[in-house]
Amino acid sequence: MRTKLTMQMPEGLECREAEITGAVVLPEDEYQTVLTFGQLPARYLDRLNKYTKVITPPRSIMISEYKALLVLSENSEHGIAVCGKDYISYASIFPDAKQWLDRHISKIADGICKLAPVPGENFSSHLEMSRVSEVFDCTVTTDNGIGELLLKELKERHEIADIIMHEDCFEINYYLDNVQECVAPRDRFLSLMGLIGCNLEDFHLCHCDEEHDLATIVELYPNTLTEQGRRDWADVLNAKVERIYNGYYGIQADISGCDAERLRDFSYMLAGHCSAHEYERWINSEDGYHHRVKPLEDKSSGMTMQ
Repeated sequence: MRTKLTMQMPEGLECREAEITGAVVLPEDEYQTVLTFGQLPARYLDRLNKYTKVITPPRSIMISEYKALLVLSENSEHGIAVCGKDYISYASIFPDAKQWLDRHISKIADGICKLAPVPGENFSSHLEMSRVSEVFDCTVTTDNGIGELLLKELKERHEIADIIMHEDCFEINYYLDNVQECVAPRDRFLSLMGLIGCNLEDFHLCHCDEEHDLATIVELYPNTLTEQGRRDWADVLNAKVERIYNGYYGIQADISGCDAERLRDFSYMLAGHCSAHEYERWINSEDGYHHRVKPLEDKSSGMTMQ
């Protein structure tokens, strides 16, 4: 996201290209402190150091471009573009900055919403942030503020049922009503990945066509699996949920479109029937799941990865 600004402090400079590489939204009192003293709150100094830069051409001392943070107030339409290391070295008042940023965020969200997948085409719901940055000529990461603002905007879009921001990508589930019109209703389905957004507890996954051993899944939340777990078990997560009902074993979901043994292994893995190494690889320890389900200590689980 680029614009032209006249950066000042300590000296007046000519108007130069400025790339907005991050954003900070502050309460009004903290924003006024930035205006008065030229100092960001300490919690945002890492963002200032990482995402701002003064660019000079080779063999020149003249500044040609700035990579800057856009600092906004929660209560104001205007903002400040800043750059520096540990403190603000250059700054420029940015009139109507909030409207400018909102317009760009909305444009990116519009583009992402148009990527609604066609069932049966194996469309990956993982949208790499690097790809978003490339396509929309902007910087989108988990820690530069723009990623957070984009996530907030996408959560409000009616095309999207659920979205999770990972370290390097967005994981998106689209509402079936917004799948392309060319896809017949009979070809539209809810995947197990989409069902996970409901925060599943004490349930069983059953293959529609083949019998297999079952394991009670204590819980399966959107953040239960690691990013690697989502990749390694993508064939199961993308399988079709045929129906959910109260069966002989309790709450059961009939699943089709994946191998029965893989479905069994997925359930067993969530119940802790895998090696400790595999469990660490697939299960996110930060959500406390490790304390409720303990993996086996054997070295081989007999599971097959695709």
